[in-house]
Amino acid sequence: MALKGNVNLADIAPNHPFAHDCIIIGGFHPSWSIQQQLPRGGSHGVNGWVSWGYERHDVHVSARKWKRILAGESVMVKSIGWYEGKSFTCRWYFDLSAENTLVVRYGDDGADGYIGNIWDADIEAVGK
Repeated sequence: MALKGNVNLADIAPNHPFAHDCIIIGGFHPSWSIQQQLPRGGSHGVNGWVSWGYERHDVHVSARKWKRILAGESVMVKSIGWYEGKSFTCRWYFDLSAENTLVVRYGDDGADGYIGNIWDADIEAVGK
């Protein structure tokens, strides 16, 4: 059994077997905690991405770090970004207790690329 087609997040109970395998995009269910609304993560963690400056920026979060994030810890994960053939470091700050649950800073000076909520990012589980 699998969820097929467009599924309204409000129609899925947090304890539904497929609830945590959904990709959460642009919204949340008001009666669920943030942890209930995010994918549990696969055996290889999660992949996430946000966009700024007409570019998509990606991060991989290991299963171990994702569990820490879901447990409410503040976690920073690094990734590499590219612009006009040059690489730069992105630092992804996850903090489910903060007003902005996801902040991405980039470059040597730590410029803000994304400041917002984790449920506005695209997140998918990796592995089974």
